[in-house]
Amino acid sequence: MNSRFLSEKIKLDWERQNTGLDATIKNERATYERENEKYIRAEPAKSNAKKAQKVIHLIDELLPRLFALKTEDLSQKVSYRYKQLAHKQQIHTVSIEVDGHCRLHSEDGEEVKFDRSAGENQIFATALFAGLADVSGYHIPLVVDTPLARLDSKHRKNLLDYWCSDPNRQVILLSQDKEVDENLMQTIRPHLCKTYLLESTLVEDGVYQTVAKENTYFEGKL
Repeated sequence: MNSRFLSEKIKLDWERQNTGLDATIKNERATYERENEKYIRAEPAKSNAKKAQKVIHLIDELLPRLFALKTEDLSQKVSYRYKQLAHKQQIHTVSIEVDGHCRLHSEDGEEVKFDRSAGENQIFATALFAGLADVSGYHIPLVVDTPLARLDSKHRKNLLDYWCSDPNRQVILLSQDKEVDENLMQTIRPHLCKTYLLESTLVEDGVYQTVAKENTYFEGKL
């Protein structure tokens, strides 16, 4: 094999290797550019994900403390509303625990236990709803079914005073005619927006149709 032929063979081998290296470099560059583009696109998402994860951890830490504070705030608001509505003086505070359990306490902190009547349960439930509205800032409409029949005159007045204390509070009162006497009619009348008389008619066996007649409740006296 002469030197010229050997030189041409080395040149061809070098060119093939060079071509192969060029192809490899191009492939590696293309791979790098693709992966770099993916990284650039993913980096903001990864950053946001890390920030979100930190926020989640912070919420997990703060939520129990915030819940405890809100529960304490709710206890104070319900205590205020209960003393406003009820006339039993031995109840000074209402404590609400994180599990929702409610306890009544006297002024010296002793727990007061007694069997509440239906009317007293209603007063307590109203105080609880009122406290929740105070804490949350939401004042949802109240729909109350025959609430006055189980209450004495003092509780009736307290309940009506609470309902009428906020002109923006909507109360839908479902009552029987004997629940509202002349004195209560005088109290309610300035705050009434609309009255209806609900009349039920038997359509078929066990099926009634109820029709609401506007401004005919108590024969139009309200």
